[in-house]
Order: sequence, then C-alpha cells, then structure tokens
Amino acid sequence: TIFMIYKGVDFITSTKVQTGKTSIAVLRFDNIRKFQNYEWLGNDIASSLSYKLGEIPAVRIIDRFQILNKLGKVDPEKASILDYKIKQIANNIDVDLILHGTFTILDSSVTVRAFFADTKTFDQTPLMNEKYPIGELSDIPTYINDNISAFLKNDPRFKRTDK
Repeated sequence: TIFMIYKGVDFITSTKVQTGKTSIAVLRFDNIRKFQNYEWLGNDIASSLSYKLGEIPAVRIIDRFQILNKLGKVDPEKASILDYKIKQIANNIDVDLILHGTFTILDSSVTVRAFFADTKTFDQTPLMNEKYPIGELSDIPTYINDNISAFLKNDPRFKRTDK
C-alpha cells in the first residue's frame, strides 16, 4: 500500500489573500439570437479575453475547463439562467469576479455587452456596450480586449499592492 501526502499550494483554489491577485472567471459570451453560423464568436471572445487578461499581473484567470466541470453539476433546466449560473460558480469555485457578456447580430452590426458579476455581492458592473460592423467580425475579440483592458487599468481592484 502506498500513501501519498499532499503538501503545497493549490493554485486553482488559492484566494486573493494568498496570491494578492483578483481572480476572474471568463464565461463564453452568449449569442442572443442563436444564429448557428456565429456560435464560434462567443467562444472566441472568451478565450481571447482569458489570454489577454491573464497577462495583467494583478489578475488570476480561472481555467474555463474548471468552470465547465463545475457547471456540469448545474441543474440542466436552470443552466441557461445567468443569475443561477453565477451563484453556482460562486459556490463551487474560489473566484472574485465573473466576466460574462452577450452579442447580438442585427442587420450589418454586432452589439457586444460585457459585465463583471461580483461573487460576494452579486452586483453587476457594466464593462462595455459597443456596436461593431459585421464586416469586422474577426477583429471583434481584439476590440473587446482593448475595451476591457482599458477598464481594468482604471479599476482599483486590479492594482497590485506588493512591489
């Protein structure tokens, strides 16, 4: 019989107190009108944001696969209800903020909205509400990164206290 004892830091569940970082879970952006041809955009936006925000020293990104695994335990009938999803993530994952959003394609434009949900207070902070030409579809994740990165640079939650 082999016994193993684990001693160390669990980076997945470390808190802001331990790391000095604000943890963010980035959810896939919802395709409001459910156009199948554009489903990829919600994943593209989320993965692009996860990568870009992970470059900020004061931010710890929660792995999207970890979120999906935890959300797999969600009641399927409630899984699409955003408030329920946010509460499930807050209860199951040690995370400070959940970044979520939507996009709507109408005629020749794409409207993107993004929000932070605070997992302690459940307050929603609007991050952006922008409209882009459909012809610039492939550039939209970059535009969103720039918008949200600019927001974070001015938000005191994302300033490191250690030097």
